[in-house]
Amino acid sequence: MKLYLLDTNNILHADADLKRTMKSDPDAALGRLVLKIDAYAARHRTVQFILALDSVLSKSPTQSYAVTYLIPEIGETADILIKRMVASWSSPAGKHVVTNDTEVHNHARIHGVAVLSPAALMTMLQGTSRNETAAQYEPPPKPLGVSKKHIRSMKDDLSAPLDDDSWLEMMNVKRIKK
Repeated sequence: MKLYLLDTNNILHADADLKRTMKSDPDAALGRLVLKIDAYAARHRTVQFILALDSVLSKSPTQSYAVTYLIPEIGETADILIKRMVASWSSPAGKHVVTNDTEVHNHARIHGVAVLSPAALMTMLQGTSRNETAAQYEPPPKPLGVSKKHIRSMKDDLSAPLDDDSWLEMMNVKRIKK
């Protein structure tokens, strides 16, 4: 299982779209980030995300099965929470810290934890690269017993513009006249 500990404020300010939303509605920006994380977690079931927040939200955070929230005590920051959590891990295997903060980055590296930039995280959340998708693509199988001519004929029939009664004729339906 992979665990990602996120310096949430860094991520919200590193992505242009989230930063714009953050200016008008910080809770909505966080909600959008959580939706992206959930979409990624749905594709990769062996990941867990911990979001370290810099402040208390005005609304309750978006519910998510893949996200755990760390909210600081009064006088604490997300950086302090992250450093404390990194220091408490007995094994750095499978754990990642996502931050732009140099102090947090260095602290994580000293403890052997992998560090990602917010930009790398956002790229990861966007999905697979084009090359990975192309390698996984398999063309759909051709239906058995159907010729190319028959497929073209069906395609032409289905893509032709229909007038009021032509679709009825094509479906062998007769209109009942009064």
